[in-house]
Amino acid sequence: KVLQPRLYFHIPLIDNIVTDSNQEAVLNCPFATVQTIDSETVTIAVSCNIRYEVSNFYLAYTAVHDYKLSLRDHALSILTLKSMGKTLDQWKDPPEIRKLGEAVEQELRKVVTERWGIKVHQVYITDVVPTRAYKILDSAPPPQHLVIQQEAP
Repeated sequence: KVLQPRLYFHIPLIDNIVTDSNQEAVLNCPFATVQTIDSETVTIAVSCNIRYEVSNFYLAYTAVHDYKLSLRDHALSILTLKSMGKTLDQWKDPPEIRKLGEAVEQELRKVVTERWGIKVHQVYITDVVPTRAYKILDSAPPPQHLVIQQEAP
């Protein structure tokens, strides 16, 4: 329940009081990678920031396990989904990137405003970087108990 200003008794091992700020905050999302649809595919790393505030603390703490982590993960999934099907030239166009941020913002608001009690003010696309992904296979040495030692003759 949400506590109103007054005197309360708190039993440490039974009660749990959660406090949070109602100020605006900025959540920095990590990179998501998407591929272009050009004839020669290029991998793009894209990230964003979300400016938000919690408008309903009860919903933010009861609707999802960790609202900051859930907000970040949901924004990344929307960003990845909305980023698919673009060419490299579209990624170089600032108005196109601004439209992507607005599309992510609108889609994010559909879920988090009513269901989670979080007001999203703006989504900023912060980085758009062509990148190369490398997968390193089995670079670690085998565990010691699996190494067979040969004795010298």
